Amino acid sequence: MAIDAKSVPEPSINLGILALGAFSAVGVLKRQQKRSALVPTGRVFDAQLSHTTVEN
Repeated sequence: MAIDAKSVPEPSINLGILALGAFSAVGVLKRQQKRSALVPTGRVFDAQLSHTTVEN
């Protein structure tokens, strides 16, 4: 019983680079989304503090 030698195609490097780029882009967007979600809340809170007066 002889085994026929067949060539096995290797995965393309372009597919790996594309996947790495996609994962990187998702990570960057998530970090920016977290950062932008935190900044406006702080600004609104600071603005409220500056316009409030404490009465005794």
